[in-house]
Amino acid sequence: LYLKLVMVQTPSQAVSFSEMETMRRSTSEKEERDYEDYRTDVSFGFRPVTTLNLSYSLSIQAGRPDPGPDQDRRSQAGTLSWTPSRYFGPSLSVSESRQENEDQPETLTRSYSLRINSEPLSTLDLSLGVSRNENYKDDEKQSTGYNYTLYTTAVLFPDLNSSLDLLYIQYH
Repeated sequence: LYLKLVMVQTPSQAVSFSEMETMRRSTSEKEERDYEDYRTDVSFGFRPVTTLNLSYSLSIQAGRPDPGPDQDRRSQAGTLSWTPSRYFGPSLSVSESRQENEDQPETLTRSYSLRINSEPLSTLDLSLGVSRNENYKDDEKQSTGYNYTLYTTAVLFPDLNSSLDLLYIQYH
C-alpha cells in the first residue's frame, strides 16, 4: 500500500507541510521458490479459396512450482468463415479451455458460436451472433449459457459514427 499527497498549487494561507507519504512495510523470513513454466502456442490458417477461411490455434501451458501444486492449461479454438459477398458472411467458431491444478477439480469451458456479418450499405456494418457456453467441473456439467448479440455501426457524417450493441445473456 502506498499513498502520496503532493501540493500542486500554493494556497494563499501558510501550510505547514508540502508533501506527505504513507507506506506499509511487509517483512518476511527468507523464502525460496522455484517455478518452471512451459508454454507452447501454435496457430495456422488455411484459405482454399478467397471466400473461405479456416483457422486453428492451440495453447498449452504447464507450470511447475516448487513448492506448490502443478498447474496445466490447454486452450484451443477453430473458426470457419465464409464471405461470399459483403451482404452475407457467416462464421462458425468452436473453442475449448481446460485447466488442471493439482489437488483441485479439473475445469473445462466449451463455446460454440455462429456469427453473420453484413454490410448492406457502404456506411452500415451489421453483425448478428449466437453462442453457447458450457462449463464443467470434473467432467460434470455445471452450467450452460447462451449469448445473443447484435452489433451495428453506421457512418452518419464523414466525422461522425454511431454504434449500437445489444447483448442478451441466458444461463441455466
